[in-house]
Amino acid sequence: MAPSETRRELRRISLLKLSEKDRRSLRCSLTEHLNGTFGPILASLRLPIPRSEFCSYPFSDSFSKLDFSHLGEKAVGYARHRNLPKRGDERTLPPKMVQALAPFAPLFSKRVFRHAQVLLIGAILAPGRRTVSSALRAMGLNQEERFHRYHRVLNRASWSGREASRVLLGLLVKVFVPEGDPLVVGIDETLQRRWGKKISAKGVYRDPVRSTHENFVKASGLRWVCAMLLVEIPWATRVWALPFLSVLAPSERYAAKRGRRHKKITEWAWQMLLVLRRFYPQREIVAVADRAYASLKLLDRCRKLSKPIAFITRLRLDAALYEPAPPRKPGQIGRPRIKGERLPNLSEVAEDPKSVWKPTTLANWYGESERTVEIASETAVWYSTGLFAVPVRWVLIHTHGKSSRPRPSCVPI
Repeated sequence: MAPSETRRELRRISLLKLSEKDRRSLRCSLTEHLNGTFGPILASLRLPIPRSEFCSYPFSDSFSKLDFSHLGEKAVGYARHRNLPKRGDERTLPPKMVQALAPFAPLFSKRVFRHAQVLLIGAILAPGRRTVSSALRAMGLNQEERFHRYHRVLNRASWSGREASRVLLGLLVKVFVPEGDPLVVGIDETLQRRWGKKISAKGVYRDPVRSTHENFVKASGLRWVCAMLLVEIPWATRVWALPFLSVLAPSERYAAKRGRRHKKITEWAWQMLLVLRRFYPQREIVAVADRAYASLKLLDRCRKLSKPIAFITRLRLDAALYEPAPPRKPGQIGRPRIKGERLPNLSEVAEDPKSVWKPTTLANWYGESERTVEIASETAVWYSTGLFAVPVRWVLIHTHGKSSRPRPSCVPI
């Protein structure tokens, strides 16, 4: 029988008045004939081989193979999908990739994990923007009729992103952080440029890429607060930031429209640090962030944990710094003091010729091999009226380069 005639016979089966058992048997025999004709050709082209919907084939138990047999199933949704065993075209993954993906398998159901593997491999291979459509095109599934199943991995399937971040962080720590070394984590926000009526959480924010000290450029999109593990890559010349957890931080207008309390990025950062502390309750953690996270409330929370988190951030040159509170005298009444005498602003310290600057050589300074800078450092109490008094160590860094303005930073002690 010619292949074209075989296809016509397959289409006529639904019109025949046969029993369900006879219809399945006939469809299986015709499909096997079609696979026997085109099987070697499709195998040489490395394309998915069509299989019958009703033929029963055992699943492959090898984790190192991507199974594309689910492309021919016609149920709608994961819950309504019939779990019929079948054998499809399988593509082998490299052993290293199998070893990296194995810890994530328990987080998904078997069906969702098959789609998730295809999306992951497609995102690695896709050039440009890593969208679901780009991932499917990279995997040769741009003509897949049931592409919505891959979108459901992200918008409908049940799996925990927090648990996935825990597994990912564990893998990164195992590879890049020696036992006993502190976990250095960077906190920063990024802007994902999205538009459209269905992107409800979008807002207008400062564009960090196109903005300068003189020009303020706005952009519309989604704001994400990301936590990144800062590690030294052996074959790189600088520290890399490897993201493992991100949260969506909508704008204040978005929260007001829905009658919700707006959460600032410092509150999101605090929640992420709490999650990280639960992941590693006894490990030393050092958080690094820019001036947007220089919050007395955030610093006070980090230092009051049973296992404190060291937080390094940029400090304003006009921050109100004080000496530590003097000890109470015997018999003294009244509320205990929380701060001492006011100290000069850091801008005055930077200009004071009596300030003591210590030359220090730093490695991997913004891609350079070494850089000699001058450092001035002291301890103080950072306080603002109505807020907390946080003891900190402030550091002024003078680079003596094109930008000779001192860079202040602080860390709670």
